[in-house]
Amino acid sequence: MKKNLLALSVAAAALAFTTVASAAIPNTWYAGVRGGYAHIDTDDFVTDATGDGIYNSDTAGYGIGLFGGYSVNQYFSVELGYNYFDGFEISERETDRRTNPATVNEWTSDFAIHGPELGLRVSIPLTDAGTDLFVRGGGFYAMYTGDLDDCDTFSPFVGAGVNFALTDNWALRLGYDRYFDVIDAEDVDMDLDYAYLTLGYVFGDRTPAPVAPQPVTKTVTTSYNLDASALFGFDSATLTEEGHAAVSQVVVDAQNANLDFVAYDVKGYTDPIGNAEYNKGLSLRRAQAVSAELQAKGVPAGAITVVGLGATESTVGDACDGLPRNEKLKCYAPDRRVVVNVTGSTTTTEQQ
Repeated sequence: MKKNLLALSVAAAALAFTTVASAAIPNTWYAGVRGGYAHIDTDDFVTDATGDGIYNSDTAGYGIGLFGGYSVNQYFSVELGYNYFDGFEISERETDRRTNPATVNEWTSDFAIHGPELGLRVSIPLTDAGTDLFVRGGGFYAMYTGDLDDCDTFSPFVGAGVNFALTDNWALRLGYDRYFDVIDAEDVDMDLDYAYLTLGYVFGDRTPAPVAPQPVTKTVTTSYNLDASALFGFDSATLTEEGHAAVSQVVVDAQNANLDFVAYDVKGYTDPIGNAEYNKGLSLRRAQAVSAELQAKGVPAGAITVVGLGATESTVGDACDGLPRNEKLKCYAPDRRVVVNVTGSTTTTEQQ
């Protein structure tokens, strides 16, 4: 039985060491009280053929105690406590064979076990608030109150349980511990099983510290669809006064946006009426005229890309097909344009 419990404890401890999560709040002190059911377990009573010897009359009792601890980091806590186990009886039988018939002497003694303990608690977290599974182990200095002599002994213990975070500061713990050789006297070895409930208090403010705002960089693109009829005269690539004002406003808007690493992508378009190659050349010249005006307003040439796309990427599609020429010219007006895409980055501070 002991070997099985030890093996189980070792396995649980190994699981705790390999669990990765945010466990109990680190760098905090805690303290509490505990109590529960205690049971003496032994296979080593001394008897002889006549039935003389030492045996238990009552192996069931109770335990109460105090404990305190310090969470070293997310996973490990050091605990110090004091236990008091009571409610047990031990009996002894002795036969005096010098009398006829033999005299049988029997007596029963109540006894209690108490003493300090020191242990290490390893958390297996379930929630960020502090609820976790745990394993623990350490040493208990067991002192005996009763008629047996020289019973003080060092008793190793292992245990496991679950810790429930009730609030930010209060926690409830349900656990089971096994204390080995709590009494080792007169050839009697006793282990002790302890199932308990605790109420504990965590000192200090457990509210996580606010995360400092972090800079976040975003890429922003603004598209300007400039009407070629306003920018240029018919079949022209020379900017009108209205065209100069329109391009100037694009630059002003980009400056007001406080963008970094600004790039201007200038695309010229025409309608499909007329020769396709000529239209493509016209769209390029118009895009170049807008680029020249951007540079005149202080935009570096290296920040500008220029392309003429002619009648591609029509905005009206086949809606103008079959119309008379004059109507068709009006219908295709949205296709005659210069598109300026302004792309830059902006950095803001956001709370995570």
